[in-house]
Amino acid sequence: MNTMASWENIRITLIGLAVNARKRAYAPYSKFQVGCAVLAEDPKSTWLRYFTGVNIENASYGLTICAERVAIFNAIEAGYTKIHSLACCAPSMPGVVGTSCGACRQVMSEFNSKMDIVYVDDAGQVYMETIANALLPKAFTLGV
Repeated sequence: MNTMASWENIRITLIGLAVNARKRAYAPYSKFQVGCAVLAEDPKSTWLRYFTGVNIENASYGLTICAERVAIFNAIEAGYTKIHSLACCAPSMPGVVGTSCGACRQVMSEFNSKMDIVYVDDAGQVYMETIANALLPKAFTLGV
């Protein structure tokens, strides 16, 4: 994709990709499957592309990685270093509001503190919209 689509079209696409990605999550321990999608830009060509990620658990919990970081890292590895927006899909559970952990918030802020973020449940229903800076207002930075 080489044109900037409207936010609503991007939002719909991101949500669909995140909901579908969630089905591929590897969460045998928690059973808490999360899918994520990002819209990223290659700064050299200004081409836009969608990337997805899922949470991947490990028996050694510290080695588990969240869906948000997987999606962002997939984009970065492909050379798409400007992250425009993100959708995250987490399961609906009573008393649980699935938002990004601190590590994911820091990674989001690293690549775009004004990134648009939408959180949806497993049915694709939006329950929160925000920007990265609102989730982590005083993100760590080295001033680069």
